[in-house]
Amino acid sequence: FGQYVGPAMVAKESRFVELDDSYEGRMAYHREFMRTQDIANDFAKQFNSALDNLTQHFDARHHRWVKNLPRIEFIEPMVVEVEENGQERNILVEKMLEGEYKKFNNNMGYVDKEARLQEESSRHLDDLVGQMNNLGLGAIDEECSEEEDSDSG
Repeated sequence: FGQYVGPAMVAKESRFVELDDSYEGRMAYHREFMRTQDIANDFAKQFNSALDNLTQHFDARHHRWVKNLPRIEFIEPMVVEVEENGQERNILVEKMLEGEYKKFNNNMGYVDKEARLQEESSRHLDDLVGQMNNLGLGAIDEECSEEEDSDSG
């Protein structure tokens, strides 16, 4: 037929589109997906902007560390109309991500063991910090402590 030129792409279809196989039903699914991606992309831009502004809160020796924090970017999808066996179909297409794909969870309750262990250890750390805060020890301000020592001597 022809030769495709450009980056590797991935075509996606939802199993839920089959519930309403009309053109409008399929397009409604794609519009909602793309709207959600657009909202997520707006949040990502705000998050990235906040990261960029972090340097205002750190002295210069930490600026490189802040600049190296990972930024979030969402892939821009598009809908492609194709004809297959005389039937017109609308397929969601987006740029293929390079690297190994790993499934961490699904809508049926599956959670990857590694991800679950990471979540549990994070929860334990949060609990520990909470317990330490409940002790009422307060923070030690080194400058205050030095001033008190020099005042008493």
